[in-house]
Amino acid sequence: MALTLVQASRQPELFSQLEKFVLPYEKFNVTLYEKILSEDESVYALVGNTTKAVFSYSKGKNFVCCAPRWTQEIQTAIVDFLKDRKVLCVHGEESTVLNLQKILDSRAEQIDERNMFLMEYMDRIYIKPQVRIFLCGSGDEEALMPLQIRFITEEILPAWKEINLPLERMNLAKALKNNLVYGAGTETEIFAKANINLYSSKIIQISGVFTAESHRCKGYASSLVNTVALLAQKVGRKATLLVRQENLNAMAAYRKAGFSISGTYKAVYYRDESSV
Repeated sequence: MALTLVQASRQPELFSQLEKFVLPYEKFNVTLYEKILSEDESVYALVGNTTKAVFSYSKGKNFVCCAPRWTQEIQTAIVDFLKDRKVLCVHGEESTVLNLQKILDSRAEQIDERNMFLMEYMDRIYIKPQVRIFLCGSGDEEALMPLQIRFITEEILPAWKEINLPLERMNLAKALKNNLVYGAGTETEIFAKANINLYSSKIIQISGVFTAESHRCKGYASSLVNTVALLAQKVGRKATLLVRQENLNAMAAYRKAGFSISGTYKAVYYRDESSV
């Protein structure tokens, strides 16, 4: 059966249906779920007798897709959609991304990929902080910026891409304004940080966890993510985070804080010819 492609913003009443479709897979699709809730114009649905897949193609050429049962019809529809469109990054639940790679690798140069575990807070663990844990404000921007830069360059950006410092400062300032950054440290120094990256009806996704080298192996990252997880629990949400599969130290810290692996996640980056 041929599927019909629908841009959800052209049929706003569709968003409530798409929210219900994605909800059971929300922890792997927080970015997509947030776009559905905000009725973003980047959201599309593939519809037969029912909704078969939902995806977002952003202005930044990022592609994220929720397709619980991948079929040849879904693949054909996505191939057609992407025929005249570039993709710079595809990310999401691993099996879906692997299917998308089969489409994209034949037409674009892959330059980096990240294999990650999705971890979620499972245990009712409380870690007594060994240092002050606090909600950061705008006055902490200068102290946090070095940690933000290190996190972005070491954990996020592909090796070929340079950091955009004005953009990162703007992103940090926005996160601080929205009360999304927690720090560990003293009145005069911040040793480590963690951000609330995304949140939806049931999930709070933690990101941006980074500890200054001179303060590592002291439990600050565990204390930070544990604090955020407990705050999430108080408002009826579950905390999740992504960690590279090779980052054994980070996984150990998160396990100590009550997090367990609940799935695999993948991000693949493709060359932006305009930046070469």
